[in-house]
Amino acid sequence: MYLDKKDWLANLASSTQLCKKKMLFLNLDVVYVLAQHCKLHERYHCDG
Repeated sequence: MYLDKKDWLANLASSTQLCKKKMLFLNLDVVYVLAQHCKLHERYHCDG
């Protein structure tokens, strides 16, 4: 499949953007999970 150079660059740029967005969401998920984990630990240590 042959793509025009401009199309190829546009394609690359948009897939890079998508990738960045996915990474951002993954990072937010990780931060959220860690925050929940810390809350559980605090509750456990404070109440226990």
